[in-house]
Amino acid sequence: MGKKVSDFLKSEILSSVFYLAFGLCLLLVPDQTVNIICKIVFGLVMIASGIYHIVIYTAEKEKATILDLFTGVIVMVLGIFLFFTPQIVIKILPYLLGALVLVDSIWKIKGSYRLKKAQRGRWKIILIGCLVFIALGVSMLLRNLLLFLGSLIFYAWGEPVYVILMLFSSIFNYYMGTELERLYYDDRKQKINLIFSIIINLAVLVFFKYYGFLLNTIGGIIGIHIPHPELSLPIGLSFYTFRNLSYLFDIYLSKVSAQRNFLTFSVYSTMFPYTSAGPIVRYTDIETQLKQRTINISKFGIGAELFVKGLAKKVLLADNLSVLYSSICGHPQMSVFTSWLGILAYTMQLYFDFSGYSDMAIGLGKMLGFDFNKNFDYPYISTSVSEFWRRWHISLGSWFRDYIYIPLGGNRVSTLKHIRNILVVWALTGLWHGASWNFVLWGVYYGLFLLLEKFVLQKYLKKIPSWLCTVYTMLVVMIGWVFFSQTDFGALGHYLGTMFGIGASGFIDKTALYYLKTGFILLLISILMCRPAPYQYFKRLVRRRPVAAVIINLILFALSIAYMVYNSYTPFLYAKF
Repeated sequence: MGKKVSDFLKSEILSSVFYLAFGLCLLLVPDQTVNIICKIVFGLVMIASGIYHIVIYTAEKEKATILDLFTGVIVMVLGIFLFFTPQIVIKILPYLLGALVLVDSIWKIKGSYRLKKAQRGRWKIILIGCLVFIALGVSMLLRNLLLFLGSLIFYAWGEPVYVILMLFSSIFNYYMGTELERLYYDDRKQKINLIFSIIINLAVLVFFKYYGFLLNTIGGIIGIHIPHPELSLPIGLSFYTFRNLSYLFDIYLSKVSAQRNFLTFSVYSTMFPYTSAGPIVRYTDIETQLKQRTINISKFGIGAELFVKGLAKKVLLADNLSVLYSSICGHPQMSVFTSWLGILAYTMQLYFDFSGYSDMAIGLGKMLGFDFNKNFDYPYISTSVSEFWRRWHISLGSWFRDYIYIPLGGNRVSTLKHIRNILVVWALTGLWHGASWNFVLWGVYYGLFLLLEKFVLQKYLKKIPSWLCTVYTMLVVMIGWVFFSQTDFGALGHYLGTMFGIGASGFIDKTALYYLKTGFILLLISILMCRPAPYQYFKRLVRRRPVAAVIINLILFALSIAYMVYNSYTPFLYAKF
């Protein structure tokens, strides 16, 4: 019995060393390791096995059969094929490795039980290691399934009923994607199916998001009140609707092939990092990563840092700025200075709220092995309104550009049609942000400024100092946020008038001085943090003093958690989207 236990321990040591070396190789050089595995295990071994069968047949023709020769040739040819095209094996390698680890771990559990019976003290350590390896094997085999189920649970935590709506969207768009690809050579039927898909997706969006808005508008036009039940807006409905539509558009335009694996598509459609708050990730951006992605310590660390950065933006800055803005808006009478101070707080709140959620989503995605594109690129340093919208909510802007603006003709049409295209796109952009006419007005406001810059101001902006261009851009943006923040047109007109002295209590008063005094530090930090310099400094700190960078991140994370625990006011601005 003692010899058997000793032999078992030796085999465990050897297998542990192998797993350690194999794991380090996968972490440090994953691509090269996988290619080597495919070439050696599935290529050279099969070639050698094929040659062996052929040699056996030629050496022992009397005992061997034609089946041995046939098997040898087939295995050798297949081995050569896999050696030179390892990509085929790479697709199924995670499942093979997962199965290997799972089976091996089960055998190790049996071995640890034998050690327990032999009263060896190491059996607990081996058992714990086995359970870890089993978890690893299951995750390798079922990582997309786990991510899909986790996403549904995450969404159900806030919207348990509307999980059904999300599942319907996934099933419907998966099926229509396969149909669009199947009808590739029948342009008429393909176009009909695309239109049908658009109608169904938009019908769901319009019903839940714009149902009350449309009835109130119709009632206002005809002069009667149309009663209707108030529907709660499913969180992230606009995001996953636009995400699924971009998938169908790209199939129709032959930019991507339809995903045949429903589970893989469902992961794309429902993935929890970006489901509720964006960004609008396109299928073309993560198609490869859905099937094959790498998770390592470095990538996980970068993702964690991005998540902490986004969390601090949202909790420590945006939520406190929201309190300041709400307090200022609560006054029926304001001075000119107070109104500008209030909209400055709102301007900063929006940026840190929206970009904070995007950073958290991108960080979580990176921790899971996905690389999402940047969604905000320091928009408040822009020197024109055009540049501002190239830096603000990049995923949404590019979506409207690629799927609305360009199909309408873009700028390759007459001047009048070009103006029409811009105004249509920006009216729709405004409407996307909320079911209210103030959002449409906000979108048209930006459309007019973009036209003004394109046809009039562009040549002048190139001649004046960049800081003055930034001042001009921020004035336009801050006035624009007034349209965004006030859903009531009476309140909208009153706030705008106050900013320019109409109906104001004066230029500056005690209320303005009070809010300036109490909010000065917060506003100063916000203005500094919406510029790239602090983050560039932090990156240099990470390279020079990584321990200090870790400590800073831990402090920010602890402060954010503490603030969320003790503060009950955490507005979710994305809920309206």
